[in-house]
Amino acid sequence: EGGAEGPKIVAGNEDVEGIVSEELLKKKRSRAGYESHFTKLLRDLERLMDDESNFKEVTAAMEGVETAFQSCIKSSEEFCEALVAAKQSEADIKEAERKCLEILDRKASSDRRYGQYLRHCNTLSEKNSALAALEERASQRGLHKTSSRHRREVRLARLRARQAEEEAKLEMSLVQAVWRSCLT
Repeated sequence: EGGAEGPKIVAGNEDVEGIVSEELLKKKRSRAGYESHFTKLLRDLERLMDDESNFKEVTAAMEGVETAFQSCIKSSEEFCEALVAAKQSEADIKEAERKCLEILDRKASSDRRYGQYLRHCNTLSEKNSALAALEERASQRGLHKTSSRHRREVRLARLRARQAEEEAKLEMSLVQAVWRSCLT
């Protein structure tokens, strides 16, 4: 049954009947556990990034994703190396490498999404700062709260800020849809 290539396994299949080596089985299960944890953290991060007010939580969650990613990749590489060392079939090795590349792609997608989230939060912060600066400037020029010019300037600034926020939310929705499609 083992032949010249060594014992056969079916990478990516839950059926472990063909797995002869306990070391391979252990590494395969370890990789699956790390990948599951990594996936869970990515989903949690995505939920947090739906709201720009979660900035601190998102930053902390991204650190957790990074740690989980490092463990996941290390485990995947160890599994690939064990397959090669055990002289498993080329198909099994390629499947394990494909899983490793899939994890790398998901991390890259997560990094892009995180960058977009940061830019979105920065845009909103800048708009709010601009509105506050406009109100301060109007106050310093001696414009009174009842001044029609002041009211128009503030109303216009608020409309611009709201428009920017709506545009940023639409962009976030598009990015989220693309990012979620990468998870499935």
